[in-house]
Amino acid sequence: MTVASESISYEKQVGTFEQLILKPIRLIHILFIKSIVWGIFNFIRIMIATVIVCFFYQIHINLTWVSLAALVINFFAIVGFSMIFSGLTLKFTKIASFVGIIQYLLLFASGTLISLDKMPAILHILTKVLPINLGLKVSQSPFELTTFLLLILQMIIYMIIGIFTFTYVYNRAKKNGINSRY
Repeated sequence: MTVASESISYEKQVGTFEQLILKPIRLIHILFIKSIVWGIFNFIRIMIATVIVCFFYQIHINLTWVSLAALVINFFAIVGFSMIFSGLTLKFTKIASFVGIIQYLLLFASGTLISLDKMPAILHILTKVLPINLGLKVSQSPFELTTFLLLILQMIIYMIIGIFTFTYVYNRAKKNGINSRY
């Protein structure tokens, strides 16, 4: 989730952000491609670590095509979610530093550390709209077409919101000036 924001922040820090904007490909496409490449790289790292842990502790993980599809759909929802923060990083460089904290809050809100049932009601409701929770539900429960379609709809909504937010902030930043100071 942090790749795009950190990339913008890094480019501003080293003074190459203007050259990145001048490339013949749009900035949002560059960030999207970087996110996908780093997502694939991290997925491979996680799979290697999972295989090693499963081998040594003799854990059997039952992966289905539905859970893998949910993982991919969830990945794109998170990329859309991260585009919101990338847009904010264009205007406010220090946002990239907070995205890591937000990432840990999302991990907490996913029910990975504490069961969602044990969270306060307001947090339980809030976590339902986060990109990772529906994907976990789809991958952990028997296949339901309605839930799977909701996951796809959620991914589309996050991509639209992320692209719209990034484009809006980018256009405003170009008009009012992009703060290249770090």
